[in-house]
Amino acid sequence: VMQFFHGLHTFLTILSQKAVDIAGARLEAVESRIKRIVPIAEQWIEDGKKERAVIQQFVTR
Repeated sequence: VMQFFHGLHTFLTILSQKAVDIAGARLEAVESRIKRIVPIAEQWIEDGKKERAVIQQFVTR
């Protein structure tokens, strides 16, 4: 997930600097990937919250 967001950041930086022309198909591919990664990122966040709660239980004993 983090690797995807790092790549997205790089892509958006290049896009914002207008360093290269980006084809419409490329933008559509990025949009498609973003739509696929959102549920994965949400699950990753929930898993992290659960891990944090378990760790907190052990720490506060």
